[in-house]
Amino acid sequence: MNPLKDLFGEVISTYSRREAIEDGYLFEVPIKTLNEAGIKFHTCISAGINAIIEDAIKKSEGMNDFEGIVWDILTMLKYGIQRSSDPQRVNFIVKIWQRNISMYAVCGGGDSGEPVITIMLPNED
Repeated sequence: MNPLKDLFGEVISTYSRREAIEDGYLFEVPIKTLNEAGIKFHTCISAGINAIIEDAIKKSEGMNDFEGIVWDILTMLKYGIQRSSDPQRVNFIVKIWQRNISMYAVCGGGDSGEPVITIMLPNED
């Protein structure tokens, strides 16, 4: 007896976090960067945020790099976590190459139920 199956019926389809990474909808934050920033959970950024980072790297003509910008994002996420009253969703703003970018992060279950963080733009889910 499976209460979820009884309530909702057979699963029609699934789309895993791993598949989203492989398809280019999510981009993994390097473990080294997570460790240095003090983030303990596997973390991904959305394709939208990745595009903003790539654009900033191009515009800055070598003054910015991926790890540095992601470090800034993780730092602002940590400040957002400290100020947040909602443990399910943390809203924060990051300055990336002369632009203030609104973002949010959610912590949920990964493909095996482990805690994972996903950082997205407000119009993404």
